[in-house]
Amino acid sequence: MFNPEEEKLIEWKNKYDELDIPMDKIDQALIEGFQRATQTPEKQLVKRNRKTWIWSSVAAAILFISLLTSIRVSPTFASYLSHVPGMDKLVELIQDDKGLQSAFEHDYAQHIGAIDQQGDLKLTVESVIKDTEGMFIFYSIQTSNDLEMKDIDIRKVKLTTKNGDEIEYDSLSYGNPSEGNMDLIEYYLRNPISEEEFVLDVEAMISGEKVTFNVPFTAKNQVVKPVIFQPNETVMIENQKITVKEVTITPLRVAIHLKMDESNTKRLLSFEDIRLVDENGEEWSKISNGITSSNISKDEVILYSQSNYFKEPKSLSIVFNKIQAIDKDHDYVLVDTAQKKIIEQPKGDLLSNVELVGRDLWFTLNTKEEFHFSIFGEATDANGELIEGTGGMMEGHEGGYHRIGIHLKDRQHVNPIKIDLNFYPSWIEGEARVELK
Repeated sequence: MFNPEEEKLIEWKNKYDELDIPMDKIDQALIEGFQRATQTPEKQLVKRNRKTWIWSSVAAAILFISLLTSIRVSPTFASYLSHVPGMDKLVELIQDDKGLQSAFEHDYAQHIGAIDQQGDLKLTVESVIKDTEGMFIFYSIQTSNDLEMKDIDIRKVKLTTKNGDEIEYDSLSYGNPSEGNMDLIEYYLRNPISEEEFVLDVEAMISGEKVTFNVPFTAKNQVVKPVIFQPNETVMIENQKITVKEVTITPLRVAIHLKMDESNTKRLLSFEDIRLVDENGEEWSKISNGITSSNISKDEVILYSQSNYFKEPKSLSIVFNKIQAIDKDHDYVLVDTAQKKIIEQPKGDLLSNVELVGRDLWFTLNTKEEFHFSIFGEATDANGELIEGTGGMMEGHEGGYHRIGIHLKDRQHVNPIKIDLNFYPSWIEGEARVELK
């Protein structure tokens, strides 16, 4: 028998089953979010423009929809949700992250309840999860009138100490509240912080008017010691060597530091199925919403997975089987935009039909199955000058083809231009396992 909280979750699941989900709109919104989430500037900021079930990567959307077909949470987690305003939105925010669920289950999440009210609008910092890596702030916006959440656009978020010093971060991710009125601000910190008193400033455009919320709150420091493994072990898939250098586990996430061998013939682009596995076969997979990786170089990366910090497995391994990969000497596309001609590309010639529409450079990508990645990265002209752009674009999959492109801020460049590839529908496969304990 299900308890009342679980019955409520099943009711939501049934409602979601009846939704007519516009996959074409999901594709574009999620691909752009994924592109932003895998960029690696010195300071990352990702704004998640999400509707109730639109997430910042297609993997998350697919996973979320599939979870709703068999949704079940632990009694502890369900009990917690029954006391949280907007609990349906909280389910939606963390249902695909076993680590965050576990933080709530083990009373690691701190209930805050700090409020700032501006007219009919009230912003509440509901809960905080804080560790040495970062801080997750769950907040809600409520109104006493008929204002719809779609009329709220979060423009700026700033976190300071009570003395006004801004918290330095490596990455910041946030979005807009939707019908469930709750959303999540994700801070990953540049350095651990000892402060416990903070002020959250949120600037929003609401029905065309600027509104600023200022919410002081206290989040106590909790005793958390990262669990660190340093296997420094090398594995091989299709003759490509990968070294698992270090694995760091905190309550918020697991950081997996990988280095590819310089002698590899292929550029390894994306470890799609990397995961932690315990002695019972339970898995903790990659984070699918928010910051999923940090690139140190083309041959070195830190991947982030869901946390198993509150588990005590007898054994634990890193496992991966499938990696996006292309030959190192063709890890780019060389194109003449004036002649609308591809000069060089990875073998297989999957790209064709060059179009320059205004400042949008479009290609056709030939894939048998849908490929939910925006493939293009940095672009440079024939003189090596960086061409500024605003990320990738993609239109839906039809008849085995995607229309995929990149926006160029201006057309003043010397041909041909070289566009690096961040993702590509080409894979190597095998069995790699590194035992941590």
